[in-house]
Amino acid sequence: MPNGVLVPTRNSTAASTKITLTGKHLIGRALHNTTVIEDVSISRSHCYFEEKDGSWYLTDTSSNGTTINGDLIQNATRKLNDHDIVGLSTQIAYEYLICAEPTPEQITDEVLNEIADTVLEATRNSQSGSLPKSQPQTAAANDDDEEDSVDDEFQCSICTELFIKAVTLSCSHTFCKKCIDEWRKNQTICPICRAQIQNQFPTIVLDNYIEKIVEKRSEEYKNHRKMVIAEREPQPSAVPGPSTSNPSKRRRTVPDPIEISSSSGSEDEDEDEETDGESQYDVYMFEYFDHYYNGIPGHYYGGYGSCYKCGQRGHWANGCPFRRRL
Repeated sequence: MPNGVLVPTRNSTAASTKITLTGKHLIGRALHNTTVIEDVSISRSHCYFEEKDGSWYLTDTSSNGTTINGDLIQNATRKLNDHDIVGLSTQIAYEYLICAEPTPEQITDEVLNEIADTVLEATRNSQSGSLPKSQPQTAAANDDDEEDSVDDEFQCSICTELFIKAVTLSCSHTFCKKCIDEWRKNQTICPICRAQIQNQFPTIVLDNYIEKIVEKRSEEYKNHRKMVIAEREPQPSAVPGPSTSNPSKRRRTVPDPIEISSSSGSEDEDEDEETDGESQYDVYMFEYFDHYYNGIPGHYYGGYGSCYKCGQRGHWANGCPFRRRL
């Protein structure tokens, strides 16, 4: 059976390691994949390769699709031919090569020694009861994968937060109420399927389920969610309170004399007030943009709130320029 190999192309800036395909080979950003590529352009489960009847097939499972020789395939399976160019993103591409399986005469002493060392190490590990080094999966990693899976299912595609006051459109897609209200100020179509928005309904059951999910998250995440919810609440306007004095007990007082000033004096006061107002506005804008960072181009930002990954304004977590996978 021929072996399949993926070799990075010369134009691929983010891929540098050759991939040897074995069994069902999964590629993606999540830790459960056979080959993990920590790049924001790669989906958590991007695609997988599988051998059938002596040939290798590629199946796309990503959100943006995978290209073979420039042809886009999405949620589909395609047979690979020798020297096909497999593009995972605009910056990551591999050339698929068929390598003939070596005959016994071609196996060198060095390869035999490596096989012997591997068998010897596996035997020692089985006798000592310790796990081999090739199994780094831990409980913490499993928890991270579970959280990522939940985030994918119950995440608003506009702000990439877990739904806050979820509403479902007539096309069955769900968003945060604040996000879709802001979207509908400029658009009348669904952000996902582009169908005309006829109506929207609150999804209370989903809100209750998400609250149970948040209760199991870390305190840092809970505080971040409370901050996002507070930012989306309408700010109360200042209303003067009722007077506590008794009108019946008021005494008549002599009205204050009216000062009549020259027109030049009033103009000077107006200029001073405008100068003070401009100064306060400049200070406010400086403090606002001091924590304002533009996100990765092409990622949506609704103009409010801050990124829960880095805490900065100017972008949401889906376009965070500081996002790194730990």
